Amino acid sequence: MAREGRLANRIAIVTGGGRGLGKAIALAYAEEGADLVLVGRGQEELNRAAEEIQALGRKALAISADVTQIDHVKSMVQATLSEFGKIDILMNAAGQRAVFPTTELTFEDWQRVLNVNLTGSFVCSQVVGKEMIERGYGKIIMMGSMQAHSGAPERAAYIASKTGLVGLTRALGVEWAKYGVNVNILSPGYFRTDIIEHQIKIGQLNLEA
Repeated sequence: MAREGRLANRIAIVTGGGRGLGKAIALAYAEEGADLVLVGRGQEELNRAAEEIQALGRKALAISADVTQIDHVKSMVQATLSEFGKIDILMNAAGQRAVFPTTELTFEDWQRVLNVNLTGSFVCSQVVGKEMIERGYGKIIMMGSMQAHSGAPERAAYIASKTGLVGLTRALGVEWAKYGVNVNILSPGYFRTDIIEHQIKIGQLNLEA
């Protein structure tokens, strides 16, 4: 039997919810009683994460979508409303990174990281935020990074995108507070996700340095 926790009867969308930190957050939400909509590019990993959530006694919808494409996001939001009737929480956890010396960073990698981390969070927040404003309630959380405040070498695109999220959070937080929509940002340090483990393995990252 599912435990009735602090998020009982809440509906949460988690982008990047099929793996890594996004999946961990989705599972934590489920443990607190929320039903989940998991969004990402890989349907199989989304399905596996949804099964783990369902094993906790919660409902889970797995939707393959590109968060940088507004048509995809609108379809995802409509599917969520059709299934659950409301959206209480949006966790923008989809993310990309590119670890290269800045002089070797390609424009394509720059665009890829900015598109997912910053533009994707904007698109999802804009579409979901409209529904939340009409309802007069909502919680939007951005996935920032401590590196947006401290800096780090060979991560220009990643840090630029996360610093942009700080500004976006402040702008939306001030603009939407009067509608009952709270917008906040998390700025975590390193978590041993599959991406971080890969960077350690190939020598791009040393957590003991």
